[in-house]
This record gives sequence, C-alpha cells and structure tokens, in this order.
Amino acid sequence: MFARYAAIVKNLRGVVLFDLEESGVWSSVMWLVNRFKYRNLGVTPAIYMKYSDRLEKYMNGNPFRLLIYPIQELSELLVMSSLYIYSAMIIGKKYEVELDKLSIGAVKTCR
Repeated sequence: MFARYAAIVKNLRGVVLFDLEESGVWSSVMWLVNRFKYRNLGVTPAIYMKYSDRLEKYMNGNPFRLLIYPIQELSELLVMSSLYIYSAMIIGKKYEVELDKLSIGAVKTCR
C-alpha cells in the first residue's frame, strides 16, 4: 500500500476541489485536462463519488487520479489535526511503523 502511495505522490501536481454545478467550473476542469497531460491531479473520494459519471474518462492519470487514504485511521488523524491546527497524538505502538514512514519528525513522550 505504501509503495502505491509513494508512486502517486511522485507524479502528483496537486489535489483539486470543485463543484461542477457552479457556472464555468467544467470549462476550468477541461483546461486542467489539457494542461496536465503528463502529471496527475488528485481527486478526493468524495468529489469522485459525486461526479464519477463526468470524470470517469479522465481518471487513471489522464490527468486525474483517485486518491485513497494509504492508512485510513492515520490519514484521518493527520487531516483533522491539520484542519483544526492541533497536534496529532498517537497513543500506543500500532501505527508507529507507518507514521515513521510518513513523518519527518516526532516528539515522543511517556506518562
């Protein structure tokens, strides 16, 4: 799973968020399709589920790629801690190996 994540990150140029119901957005999405032929743009699961019928032929790296959580629990923790601008606190050792692969540093404490 981590190897797939690393390969996607290597070729990713950004993650997109849009509402295709908004006027003019589809033309901007088409501009992205033409502009990013050799690099990928990430699409979140929620956006893909909402607009899969219109996005399907542009998926698999042409230019969009469906992003997944490499480790669901850890990814949610990092997203939420970033959104709320607070520390991510991991209790126990279950996620230690995965976290070490993804982080550039850690502050470890005990009782």
